[in-house]
Amino acid sequence: MTFAHPLGVMSPLDLLFNPTPTPVDGSRITVMAAGYNDETGATNHGAGWRGVMDLADLTESYHIVGPGQSGHVRSEHYGDQLLDWVHGDFHTTSLQPEVYQSGDHLQLLPASP
Repeated sequence: MTFAHPLGVMSPLDLLFNPTPTPVDGSRITVMAAGYNDETGATNHGAGWRGVMDLADLTESYHIVGPGQSGHVRSEHYGDQLLDWVHGDFHTTSLQPEVYQSGDHLQLLPASP
């Protein structure tokens, strides 16, 4: 599976913007659904985001974003979830304010007129 960046659709930009192609499990009829090219066998699409939520208790949920949180190729979060996505792993996401508001905050304010 190759997650093609919008700027990586042409050579040689694909070498800079697209993460390394990674083999994945799945097919059109499996839980980890993935589609492939019938002629080449290359996986060409799948769920970019996967999530598991308990609708009776939304305090903890699980998600994964393939390939990662950022679309900026120089970000540390560009491609940082790819292997977890490939292996079917998830990250815990808390919907409890005391958990997700405990870190650093950046407040953006409009400029004074």
